[in-house]
Amino acid sequence: MPRHLPRGWVACDPGGSHSGLVSLIGVDVVDVFVLDRADDELIVDYARRVADRLVAMYGRVERALTRRAAADEGEVVNDTAVALEGVVPITPHAGDKPINPTGLVYAAVVLGACAARFPNAAIVRPGRMGSNVLAAYPAQLVSDGERRRVGWEMRVGTGQLRHARSAYDVAQAAKQPHNHLTSER
Repeated sequence: MPRHLPRGWVACDPGGSHSGLVSLIGVDVVDVFVLDRADDELIVDYARRVADRLVAMYGRVERALTRRAAADEGEVVNDTAVALEGVVPITPHAGDKPINPTGLVYAAVVLGACAARFPNAAIVRPGRMGSNVLAAYPAQLVSDGERRRVGWEMRVGTGQLRHARSAYDVAQAAKQPHNHLTSER
C-alpha cells in the first residue's frame, strides 16, 4: 500500500523591489530565493521574472514528489499548492502625510503576474508575514550574519532573507482557509 506523500507548497511574497519565494515538501524547505528588481528594470519585466521563477520552483517540487511516489511505487498525484500574499487597499494618508502608493501598485503587478500563471493559487491575506522570531524559521531562512548576533533566536531578522521568511509564512497561512482572500478552486 503506498504511503501518503506530504504536500508540496510554492509560496511568494510579491514585492515591487524584492520578492521572496520558498518551496516546501511537507515541512522540508526545497528552494529559497529573494529576487531583487534592478533600478533600471521595468516592473513588468521584473514581475515576469518572479513569475517565471515561481513556475520553475513548482516544476522542481512536482518532479521531487513524482520521484518520491515512484520510489514508493505509489500513484503520482499532483498535490502541490501555490500560495501568494495578496494586497489590500491602503488609506491615502498615514497620519497627516500622504502615502506614496507606488510600492503597493508594483507589488500588485508582481502578484498579478504570479496569479496569471497560477489562477488557482491561494491568495493569503497580508499581515505580519516574516515577522516571527528567527528561531521559528527553518535554518535555510536565517543567514549566517543574523546568527552572529547575540540572542539572534529571539530577534526578528532584518536581512534580505526576511522576504523569503515572509513567503514561508504565506505558505503556512495558506494551510488555513480562513486566511485566504480567495478560496482555492
